[in-house]
Amino acid sequence: MRETAINWIDEDNKVTISTSESYIKARLDKLCEDYPEHYKLKSESGDYRNYIVLDKKLIRFAKPIILSDEKRKERSERMKNMLQKQRKLHE
Repeated sequence: MRETAINWIDEDNKVTISTSESYIKARLDKLCEDYPEHYKLKSESGDYRNYIVLDKKLIRFAKPIILSDEKRKERSERMKNMLQKQRKLHE
């Protein structure tokens, strides 16, 4: 079983994350590499890695985006056009 636990203490500005999920470990490893002043790998044990996020403002919870069919098509077309333009630039 794969799991992730987030420990958030009000009095402390830090957040600890313990995970065995590979995609979360990969994302946190990249954040540790790119932003070592904000993200740290604390320890490793078997499949689990423990991370520290040094500023709890960096942890976000998002509300779901609910789109109508029309808006979804609009966004899809916009993304297709953008990707086509990028491909032409790289040719």
